[in-house]
Amino acid sequence: MKEIKTSIDIETTGLDWFNHEIIQIAVVPFENFKPVGKFVSYVKPLKPYLATEEAMKVNRLDLEDLKKAPTPFQVKGMFLNWKNEMFGEETIFAPLGCNYGGLDGPMLKLFFSSDIYDLHFSHRVLDITSIGRFLIDTGDIEKVGFTNLLKYFNVECPNMHDAYSDAVATIEIYKKMVEMKKAVL
Repeated sequence: MKEIKTSIDIETTGLDWFNHEIIQIAVVPFENFKPVGKFVSYVKPLKPYLATEEAMKVNRLDLEDLKKAPTPFQVKGMFLNWKNEMFGEETIFAPLGCNYGGLDGPMLKLFFSSDIYDLHFSHRVLDITSIGRFLIDTGDIEKVGFTNLLKYFNVECPNMHDAYSDAVATIEIYKKMVEMKKAVL
């Protein structure tokens, strides 16, 4: 079974795993810190009335526009077809994310259902917020978060809170973390 590091980001209608929904997903496999493919889709929310004003303001997505997006069921099928055509059924993705354990991972498990998620995504997760916590201990930053990591590592994210833009920036942050470690050795 082949495992490929894959930056994953989502935009959601809020921060509650059970009541809020994924409305944009980006899956960006990479090798040597360079993307080798991408799956990006908007997702039609099934419960738009539960979307929080704050979430919609942050991700700058319009619920009216999302009515035209593929349904969650359609997006799952599109993703699985893309993954199997591009990388084969035996390939699994090793997720790289920002706050993956706190929001993205659990929401993706609910979105795909645990059994499908576990077939296509590794349990070996890299989370830049977890990795970056050492920067608090060294006094370099006060709080770990995507914005602080972008600033600390001087990474551009021209369209922040767009799932694809965030996924690509996450790869760049991770690359700079690896380079930092190599410089110390």
